Amino acid sequence: MSEQIKENEFIISAMMRVCKDRASASCLKKYWSRETRHYSFPVLGNLGLRDPDGADARTVALYAIHPDHSPQSAGLGHALRKLDGGSGNMDSRVRRLLASDTIEDVTLQIRRLLPLLSRDGIGVNYNHLLWDLRKWNQSSEGVKTGWGRGYWMSEKEEHGEA
Repeated sequence: MSEQIKENEFIISAMMRVCKDRASASCLKKYWSRETRHYSFPVLGNLGLRDPDGADARTVALYAIHPDHSPQSAGLGHALRKLDGGSGNMDSRVRRLLASDTIEDVTLQIRRLLPLLSRDGIGVNYNHLLWDLRKWNQSSEGVKTGWGRGYWMSEKEEHGEA
């Protein structure tokens, strides 16, 4: 696991630096619309990303929506469990996330969940997320299993607990 985090450190630190600039963050938020996606290309290009449909570009665009990197967080499933607080209200959204087949579908579902995490001040471990999205095309079932386990099988956390 530490190797994957070291591998991702460059892109994570670069996306954090770039998103401090409001204009760049605004351009990256336009990534999610086909009509405005081209506005994100200069920012992605300046980060050295050449594949606008790849996991790295998608992770950077997700970060622009919810720029709260939490390196101590265990992963997306755990963040969603914390958001749920043991109520079960997030179950249908998590099921929809886990039903995703393509990287396009899964990142769209994550994009829809990020404002909820942001609203409640729950950070995302973008190192883990980047690694998971990079593995998606080869092992989506493994990624889904990890997220599902993190959501349904982790300790139930009351909202606001660390």
